[in-house]
Amino acid sequence: MSRIHFYGSNFEHELKITAVKVNNRTITHEELSDFLYHNLSYFHVPRVIEFKDELPKGPSTEVLKSILIREWDEKKLIYNTWDTQTRSFLK
Repeated sequence: MSRIHFYGSNFEHELKITAVKVNNRTITHEELSDFLYHNLSYFHVPRVIEFKDELPKGPSTEVLKSILIREWDEKKLIYNTWDTQTRSFLK
């Protein structure tokens, strides 16, 4: 992972993680979910995992959480989003 961003989502008030993969590295949603489950406290494990090519950034290179939240609320890229509790992609 080159960058990971945790934030709250409106998905039943659960944590969501948006991750960007490092060049040509392969990790699946399920592998990342298992890693987080075994290395974080249970209440820190996010419910939803999404991979993106890049995170939206502002002029000072901070991650624009408002854009990520808006994309989630508008259901953009939901096909690429993993639910760690059902262990399947959202539909």
